[in-house]
Amino acid sequence: MSALVLRELLAAAGYTGIWPLFIGAVLVSTVYGGVAPGLVTSLLSMVVGGWLLLQHHPAHYLVLQVMVFGLVAILTTVLWSVMRRRLLEAELACKTAESASAAKSRLLAVVSHELRAPLDPVVLISEMLKREPWVPPSIREDLQIIRRNVDLEVRLLDDVVALARAANGGAQLKAERIDLHDPLLEAVQVCQPEAVEKNIDLALRLFALNSHVCGDPMRLDQVFWNLIRNAIKFTPMGGRISVSTCDGPEGRVIVEVTDTGIGIDPEHLSAIFGAFQQGGKDIASRFGGMGLGLAICQALTDAHRGTLSAASPGVGKGATFRVCLPTVPPPNGRTAARGSRAEQQQGQDAPAEAGC
Repeated sequence: MSALVLRELLAAAGYTGIWPLFIGAVLVSTVYGGVAPGLVTSLLSMVVGGWLLLQHHPAHYLVLQVMVFGLVAILTTVLWSVMRRRLLEAELACKTAESASAAKSRLLAVVSHELRAPLDPVVLISEMLKREPWVPPSIREDLQIIRRNVDLEVRLLDDVVALARAANGGAQLKAERIDLHDPLLEAVQVCQPEAVEKNIDLALRLFALNSHVCGDPMRLDQVFWNLIRNAIKFTPMGGRISVSTCDGPEGRVIVEVTDTGIGIDPEHLSAIFGAFQQGGKDIASRFGGMGLGLAICQALTDAHRGTLSAASPGVGKGATFRVCLPTVPPPNGRTAARGSRAEQQQGQDAPAEAGC
């Protein structure tokens, strides 16, 4: 049918030949049969077409047409065969990659579980020893170091598994209508002791009027916890960190975490969200860690249909991380008063601007 339509279109343009019919037959044979049936159909078409034209055209004209048709038909068959083989190889490679990725995630989950199991007795024994009255202060300090490093090990294992699941679309979101300020406030409260230990001024300023989103509170808490903890980690003693929210364009809410820390080299801004990237070769040696926190944050933000970006004036000038999420209507159509929650929770005067 397609060959007849093609012939009619060519006839309307002044071409009345029969070759489009044979080209159609070659294409159908190649698509449904493969290269061998396509080549056989091409040869048969050359013979039949040449015989039909032999009665109306001179021999030299006939030979030229048959040669041109044969060349086009064979090239069409071979190219289609190559394209089809490449598509099959691509599908196979995609399935293999998906299988390998799933196997990697399962392996990471098993390895994480097996590595965490021996750490539980260490935590238990260290806590028991810390409560014993006969343990001298120097030993208590050593036990505290042990506990702190065990906690770090557990967090690193959790980060590896979380990144693997998020990268493979395995981050299970228990989405519900929530006020974004709630997980943000919880994250600030969790990180507050670390900020106090470094004498860092951690300020929370909640100015978004439309702060309700459809998201997973635990996952969003994980995003904010990572961002705030990173800011504390890279901010020197006596620095400042501002965590603020404001209403964004097109029904979005913006969360910004701004610090006065070591900053980010502009050359590294595009790479810091990659796994095992920390914005420079000396960062890992100076501050430790595996460089998974930001990769996890971006994967979880993407899962919430949001965006995560970073900005910095340069090295030594601090950095700002911005999370932008789509909002949903609040329950009963109510909106929070600007800055009221920040004042209630922090007990401090709100500034004139949100800083977003």
